[in-house]
Amino acid sequence: SVYPNPANGILNLNYRKKEKEDLIIKLVDVVGKEILIEKYKEVIDISNLENGIYFLSLYKDSLLIETKKVIKN
Repeated sequence: SVYPNPANGILNLNYRKKEKEDLIIKLVDVVGKEILIEKYKEVIDISNLENGIYFLSLYKDSLLIETKKVIKN
């Protein structure tokens, strides 16, 4: 899960499976521009991003696990 959503500064991620160390987070804007790519962590600072809609995807071994829409306001 991703919360709070909408968010204004901090996103919290909660992935319940054990193999978190192999996960990659990718954040893209509505036109597909990559904003962030990094190893999984439970807190992401999005305070420097412009207000709008973003998509947060979770990957394991280059395979997409899930994508969530995130609103920054």
